[in-house]
Amino acid sequence: MTVPQILIDKVAESQFAGKPDWEVSDMLNAVDDSLPTKKVPILTQHVRQFLLGRGHWPAIVITADDVNANPSIRGLCIIVRDTMKIDSIIQTDETSAYNVAEAMLTSLEEVNLITTATKNDLIDLTNAKQSWAEYNKIEVTARTVGIARGGIA
Repeated sequence: MTVPQILIDKVAESQFAGKPDWEVSDMLNAVDDSLPTKKVPILTQHVRQFLLGRGHWPAIVITADDVNANPSIRGLCIIVRDTMKIDSIIQTDETSAYNVAEAMLTSLEEVNLITTATKNDLIDLTNAKQSWAEYNKIEVTARTVGIARGGIA
């Protein structure tokens, strides 16, 4: 078994000196706040529960049902209401879907149907922190650390 050079270089850093292979593996698989987040899909039921918990869901549903509401705002609320009623996944890990979701949240914020804090918190749901191993797309185990340190496969 061969391991990537990036892993060999990483485990040679001084912060890992003297630590057992399993501990180095755990460290490289732990979330690293210094790394960029990655976009992840979110479940509509989580968004719906979030909006309910913040008290925004009723206003969206009422606006969707209000035939006298501004047609653009009502249309937006109908889309949000109907989408959130279906248990599905919003593919916010795809740029186009993320952009649409962000634009819809911004529109809801602009007409005061959600707060800026709620919009930002919902956007944060799409961001997942990563470990060094995830970020570099490398499987890191005690075994691969040992091999990277010169052990026999």
